[in-house]
Amino acid sequence: MRTRERLAALFPWPFVGVAVLLLLLILVTPNLLSSGQPTAGSLSATAEFVVDRVPGSSLTHVYLYGLSTVRYQLLELHISDNVSWPPPAAVRAIHWTNSTNASHALVLAYATAANPVAFNVTALYVDSAGATVTYAGTFEIYYLPPTLYVNDLTAGRQGTTTETISSTSAPLNILLQAE
Repeated sequence: MRTRERLAALFPWPFVGVAVLLLLLILVTPNLLSSGQPTAGSLSATAEFVVDRVPGSSLTHVYLYGLSTVRYQLLELHISDNVSWPPPAAVRAIHWTNSTNASHALVLAYATAANPVAFNVTALYVDSAGATVTYAGTFEIYYLPPTLYVNDLTAGRQGTTTETISSTSAPLNILLQAE
C-alpha cells in the first residue's frame, strides 16, 4: 500500500475539509467580532422591547434592552394603566400615568398587574464618537386568557401580535425603530 493510500485511510477528505474550515473560523472570528463599543445606528446598538407573561401569573413583565451588551445613555418606560381595549385610534389620547427610567444602563424591567396596559418606550444610545440614536415605540398590551395581545401603536408600524400563553410559550421580542 502506498503512503498516499495509507494517509487517505487515516484522514478521509470530509474530515480534512471540516478540520480546515474550523481552523479558518478560529483564526478569522476574532477579527469579525468588534471588541469596542458599537456605532450609533448599527445592529448591535438596536434596542428591543420584550413582553413576557408567565402562565398562571397575574403579572405582565416588560423589558427594554439591546441586542448585545450595550449600555444606553437613557432607558425610559412611560406607563398608562387606564386604557381600554381595543386601543385608541390616536396615541395622543393615551394619558401616561407613571414612568420609570434608568441612566447608563443595560436593561430596564417593569412588571404590572394592569390589564390592558400601554407603554411608551425610549432608548437613547450614544457611541464613543458622540453620535446618538434614539429607539422608540408605543405599545398596548392586553391579556385575555390564554392569548396575549400586543398592539404596536408606533407610527408606521401599527399591527397586533398575539401569543398563546402556555408552559412552553416564549416572550414576544419587538425591535424598536430608530427615530
